[in-house]
Order: sequence, then structure tokens, then C-alpha cells
Amino acid sequence: MPVIEAAAVLEERLIKMVDIERIRYAHFREGSSIRELARALHHSRTTIRRALDDPGPWTYRRTRRRPAPVMDAVAPIVESWLEGDERVHHKQHHTARRIWQRLVAEHGFTGGEPTVRAWVRDHRRASLRAVTIPLAHDPGAEAQVDFGEARVRIAGVETVVALFCARLAHSTRDVVVAYPAENRAAWFDGHVRAFATWGGAPAEIWYDNPAGLGSFRRGTFHPATEFIALQSAYRFRAHHCTPGEGHEKGLVEGLVGYARRTYLVPIPEVASLDELNEDLVRRTAAEERRCRARQTESVGQRFAAERPLLAPLPVRPFLPCTRHPVRASAQALVAFDGSRYSVPVRQAGAALWLRAYATRVELWTGTTIVASHPRAIAKGTLTTDFWHYLPALVRKPGAFANAIPVRQAAFPTEAQALLEALEAEHPLDRRRAHRAFLAICALGVDVEPVRWRAACATALAAATRRPPAFERRSMGRRPRSAPGSRCHRRWPTCRCPPAMSVSTAACSGRAHERARPRVARPRPCQAPAPAGHGQPGRPLRRGGGERRPWAVGVPGRTPVGRGRRTRRERRADPHRGGPLPRVPRAVGLRLRRPAGAERAARRRARPGRLSQPPGWPARASRDRLEVCLTYD
Repeated sequence: MPVIEAAAVLEERLIKMVDIERIRYAHFREGSSIRELARALHHSRTTIRRALDDPGPWTYRRTRRRPAPVMDAVAPIVESWLEGDERVHHKQHHTARRIWQRLVAEHGFTGGEPTVRAWVRDHRRASLRAVTIPLAHDPGAEAQVDFGEARVRIAGVETVVALFCARLAHSTRDVVVAYPAENRAAWFDGHVRAFATWGGAPAEIWYDNPAGLGSFRRGTFHPATEFIALQSAYRFRAHHCTPGEGHEKGLVEGLVGYARRTYLVPIPEVASLDELNEDLVRRTAAEERRCRARQTESVGQRFAAERPLLAPLPVRPFLPCTRHPVRASAQALVAFDGSRYSVPVRQAGAALWLRAYATRVELWTGTTIVASHPRAIAKGTLTTDFWHYLPALVRKPGAFANAIPVRQAAFPTEAQALLEALEAEHPLDRRRAHRAFLAICALGVDVEPVRWRAACATALAAATRRPPAFERRSMGRRPRSAPGSRCHRRWPTCRCPPAMSVSTAACSGRAHERARPRVARPRPCQAPAPAGHGQPGRPLRRGGGERRPWAVGVPGRTPVGRGRRTRRERRADPHRGGPLPRVPRAVGLRLRRPAGAERAARRRARPGRLSQPPGWPARASRDRLEVCLTYD
């Protein structure tokens, strides 16, 4: 008999719901006996009695266990493995596939993997971990925060970014921000952006136990001082989930995956991280029109009702950064987090404060910012600023070609073209071209960048390469000078450094005097200085060679005791007791103490009366008086 016909015959023999109802009605309403019903309906008395006990519908009931000869042979072994799983972490429990692999490798099991899967599904003890409980959150009471990772293409390079995700538990208003890396400053900056988007802070925020916000020791999370300051500023409390129980904050766990699948698929191609964050702001704001599952109101409607219940933002904004005391090295570099950053050369060796933000670092002296750089992600990165090293490069132009600040500098197009023109004009003496370019850069420190670029373009077009002409013609500015003084650079035979031509001090004329041949006629720099310039007239003989002007007001070495002027010459000096000039670096003035009665009178007098401006440091010794002048 075919299988289909046999099944039809078996179905006819099985009692149906109609027969059960007829049996029960005839017996309980009409009084028919079991024997009469069995004879009339052609069913056994056992079937009639079951119909009277069970009104139906009937289901299949297995009375005997189905034999499993393949699994019965290894059942005790598998049961012992499942019992052992209860004593280890749930992430390292045996899976059905791993059980089958071990049975085949260790016990020569011949059954298939589906057989093992079915057996494990029927015999594994049900865990309470899989049971979830529906929850309800009050408005303004709770938010959840976490970090995730995603891949994006920034300027054509595929990069892994850290996604800061925050969600209000009641309205499910989301905030997603991308950062180069997950660090403490990124945590703080994400909080500040989230609170600014929500217009306030909830009463409690749920976290994991992240190392970026503190440390986890002996089963307890210890928050960092900066994190406590964040809680104090925005008036919220932090709740940390049980270690390894991330499902306790399932709302934000789902947001991490949702943002990765929805906002970043396909992989976005952006020019910068700021452009990516702007796109994320637009996408998360568009979610307010959505209506979540099992809710009748949209996200925007629930958020409008929740916003008034959030704590207001602080009046004094919170700085999302960490502060670190640092000290600049002799190379004007500061080390932080495995990378180095430059500071102005005048800060070399100084103690500074470093503020580390999520995407930048700032160097402060206490109340004044001295440098700002993009924060380096890779360890061992050296970040410099050309303008920090400009004063040192002016003094050492030979280091221009190999200086790292120069190689990292991004000059404007006009300045770069001017540098190339100078190098082309002096192909055999590139140091001369670099010296002129550095002087031009020094002239552009005190003017607006737009004017400096325009001046570079004008100088390039007019083929004007010399810095004094560059300043006068392009910028229309004249160098500052003391009243009644004139710069020695204006003399046609003077060969002073270009940077000195715009200084308020007198022209030194010392940069090239070693290279110049000695001539009998007096040099222009030896001419008497104009009135009020602060230089005595008679030159000083040094080492039996040529005579040089008196050292006061001239940057360089201090006279060491040879060729001093006589007392008559000092008395006849019209500048004696006048103000000392402002010089580009420290100059020491050493005077002998007079003898006799004048020495006693000078001993009783204060050092400030010896041609020393008020407020300048003076130090008296046994046989000399030193006055140190400092230029800042």
C-alpha cells in the first residue's frame, strides 16, 4: 500500500474532535453507557473512557523514551562537560560544535554534528541569563554612555575612529561623536557635547568600568579627580555596571551597533573628522521623527517633555581636558603621552602646564597660552611650529636647511614662492638666501597674516629681495627707533645683519666684521652715535687690535678690563648718568670702585645712583659694580 493511502486510512481510524463531542453529549445528556457508545461508534471502551476524561483537543503523548544508541554511549561524558561549564565564566562555555569536535577527537565519535546539537539543546540546563525583564525609565532620571569603534575614510585613508555614544533612557535621544582615539579627554568632550545637545544633564548616567574615567581595583571602581569634577559641574551621579555585565545598559549597547550599521554604512569618505561629526549631528537629529517600537509618541515628542526635567548647564563652562605639569627641554620641546610638542624658544627650560584636549594640546604659563598643537595619536610623533624657532633660526641661519621646524612648516604660497626665488638668486650661497628669508619672516611677526602675504607677493613681483626695502615698500612701515636716533643700516657701507635694521637698539656692525678686510679709514659703526642713543664716544681697544665702540648698548661680549676710559674721559662724557639703551640680549656693565674719600661716599650711597634705571637689578662686590640688563 502506498504511503499516502496508508496515512489516509490511519487518519480515518483516529478519533476526531467531532467524535469526542458526540461521545460526551450522548453519555452526559442522553445517558448512554460506555458499552452502547463503543458498539455504536466502533471505538474501543478505552477510547470512550479517554473521551469522557479529556474533552480535547487531544495531543500526541509519548509513553516510552525514543532510543538513541549513538548518543547514549557518550551521554555521561557530555553531561560531565556541561556540569563543569557551570563553574567557569560564561564566555568560555562549551558550544555544541566544540562538544562534537572533542567527541570526535578524544573518543572516536561517529555521529554527526546535528545529532549532538539536538541532544545538547534538549539536555542543557536553562539559564536565567537569557531571561529579560521589560523596563520603564522616568523622564530626566537616567542616561547611558559607552564607546565603540568604526572604520571611516578620512582624506582617502581608512582609519579606525572611536565613537562616543550617549542615549537618554526615557526619550532615547541619541548623541554620537567620532574621536581619533578613546582617552580621558575624549570622554569629557563627549559629555560636554551631549549635555549641550540635550540642554541639560540627567540625574544619573550608567557606565561600564572604563579606564579612561578611573581605575578598577579590588572589585570597586575608583573615579579620577577630573571625572569627579565633571560630575560636580553638571550635577549628576555615575553608576557603574557589574563587571562583565554590559547588558545592564542595553540601550547604549544597541546604539553602538545601530550607529555603526546605519550612519557608517557604506564607509563614509570625508575630508576631516569635523566633517564626519557634522554629518553625525544631522543624522541623530533626524531620528527625532522616528517612533520607537512599542511606543505611540515620537522621539522628539518624548524628548520635548523630558528636557525641562534635566539639570541646567553650569554658568561657568567646563573645560574638557586634563592638566599636566611639564618642563620644556633645551630644544624648546615638551614631552607628553609619548609625543613631543614645541614651544617658543624663550620658554626653553621653563615649567609649563599642558592642557590635553581630545584633538589638541595647549601649553600655558599659568594664565597665558604660549603654544597650541593638534594632538598626536601615534607614539613618538614630533610636532613643531616654525614660528616658535624663528628667533633661534635668525641667529643660526645655517640650520635652516636641516631644521625640522622648517621641514614641517606650511608656508603660504606667496612666502614659499619668495623663498624659492631667493634660493634661485643665490644658488651657490643658499645660506644668504635663507638669512634674507628669515629676516622677511621676522618682519611679518608683528603684522597681520594677510598683509604679510600681500607683502611677499609684492616683493616677489617687484624682484625686491632685501629685507629693509621689503619692509618699507611692501608694508609701508618704518622701523621704530629712539627719538633723534638713526639706524646705522642706512649708511651705505654698513654690513649689519638684516634683523638688526628694525631693532630699537643701535646698529652693532659685528656680524660680518671678521670677514671684512681691515682698512685704515674708520668704519661707519665707529662714528659717534646721535644724542640720546646712550653710547659714549671713544672706542675701546681690545687685545691690541682695532678699536671698537664702548660695549654699552651693543649686543655682544662685556668688556673684561682692558682699555678702559680715564676718569677725565668719563667725567667729560655727555651721556654719563643717562638712561641705558634697550638691547636685544643681556649686557653686563662693569665699573671699578673709586679710591679714597669718593670710595667711602660711594659705599654709603645706594647702587641705584650709579647710572642705573629704577627697577634694574644691581649687585655690588668688593672691587667692582655689575649692572645686568635683560631684554624680553
